[in-house]
Amino acid sequence: KKLLHWILLSRSLLAGNAGKSSGDSSDLGENRPRTVEGVIQNAISSAENSALLVLEHASPSRWQLKCQAAKSATLALQELAALCQEEDVAIQDSPHFNPIVAKKTCQKRCTEKPSTSADVTSLLNGPSSYAILHLREMTTSACGSAVATLDHAE
Repeated sequence: KKLLHWILLSRSLLAGNAGKSSGDSSDLGENRPRTVEGVIQNAISSAENSALLVLEHASPSRWQLKCQAAKSATLALQELAALCQEEDVAIQDSPHFNPIVAKKTCQKRCTEKPSTSADVTSLLNGPSSYAILHLREMTTSACGSAVATLDHAE
């Protein structure tokens, strides 16, 4: 969950759109509908709110900030792949890299009832999102950064 947060935080820094999501921070967690889309939006909103803390001290257009954000996202994706290998899960079967498995797993977690106190805490925080469910946002940020670099806008 934390690795995905770093990836989405990096995406927010690359895009320079921290805190500009359609939902606000009061809409996190239990107030959102328990659907795959709600889980995705919670993860994005949480990362954008974290990016606000960084952007209070640095300009979103600074190439140094974008460079570090790209490095952080790359390292987090590599760590996700390494975790799959450590857990003896093939990358193509991991919910972080397979969209079908991710949606099924997320949907299952959205509908299941808690059985322990740890499950109740997890339920209040909402189910975890998966990296593949954010592919569109990550691709858009990567392409935008590449184009800005090629156009010497950075």
